[in-house]
Amino acid sequence: MAIETQKFAVSNLLYPETLGGKILRVYNFSVYGVSVAGGGIIQGVSGARIRVHALVAVAGSACSLAFWDGGASAVFGPIPLAANGQLVLPWSPVGWFQVAEGTAINFWTNIAATVTGVAIYVEA
Repeated sequence: MAIETQKFAVSNLLYPETLGGKILRVYNFSVYGVSVAGGGIIQGVSGARIRVHALVAVAGSACSLAFWDGGASAVFGPIPLAANGQLVLPWSPVGWFQVAEGTAINFWTNIAATVTGVAIYVEA
């Protein structure tokens, strides 16, 4: 049975980090909202790893939240959240977690819960 996701808004905005006019890396923003027990928040990119540098997630109901490497294995969590609870991963220059090349970042909850938020990431 396929998991269906309901995305409220998705946008990928680019913000380049430069030094002396040279682009060092480009930061991407992914806004997501999914109301199932799991879903993708960042699509995989062929030949690149996704590394999350900051993230905010808000759970509509009490649940445990974890992030997965394309659904294969947990890369962060699970973190228990109360109803309307928030997970805030502030800016980290080295990143909080990353996934294998070409792999999406998915999240998992122990119940069907609405999770919304934003992630700031690079394709490394």
